[in-house]
Amino acid sequence: MKLSHPSLGLPDQEFKRALIKAKVENGTIVLDKSSGFVSEELELLPDGKVTLKQAPQVSQLDLKVVFRLNKGLKDKFGFLIDAMTGSATSEGQLTMQVRGAMDAPAVTTL
Repeated sequence: MKLSHPSLGLPDQEFKRALIKAKVENGTIVLDKSSGFVSEELELLPDGKVTLKQAPQVSQLDLKVVFRLNKGLKDKFGFLIDAMTGSATSEGQLTMQVRGAMDAPAVTTL
């Protein structure tokens, strides 16, 4: 994935895993634990479900998303995660809970 930008110093990422896998059962999309985007320096790991409704915009989200910076990205940008979590010990990880209707979800950090 091309992330490089001269002003930010972001390195390009080669993802070892880039997969969203889910199953639909009884009107609910359930994300598989193998879902995620993983490179040497960046991880985005979703977990949870979406309860489908007749009008898609009111379908209900119940998701947890782990965003983790590793190695060089953590060294350069880990302080941003610390600022978002309010903790100097976040270790480059931010966990978000996403709940509510698809058209207006509530996002909180855990």
